[in-house]
Amino acid sequence: MVALAVDWQASGKTTGTLGEWRERNRAVFREINQFHEAARVDLGVQGKVTGENHPEGDLLLPAARRDDDGASA
Repeated sequence: MVALAVDWQASGKTTGTLGEWRERNRAVFREINQFHEAARVDLGVQGKVTGENHPEGDLLLPAARRDDDGASA
C-alpha cells in the first residue's frame, strides 16, 4: 500500500508536500529492504543489506519542481 501512495501522489490523485513525498519514498525503500532481507534468509544468502554495515541513506531525488506549499519553482 505504501508504494501506491507514492504512485497516487506522483500521478496527482492525491496531494502532498515534498516532505511527505520523500517520507513516502523512504517508507517504500524500508519495505523493499525488509523484503530483500527475508528473501536472503529464505535463500540462505549470508550477509545483510541493512544495519551498521549498510546505514540507511537519504533518497537521491531530483530537485523540487514546486515548493512545499505547491507554488511553482
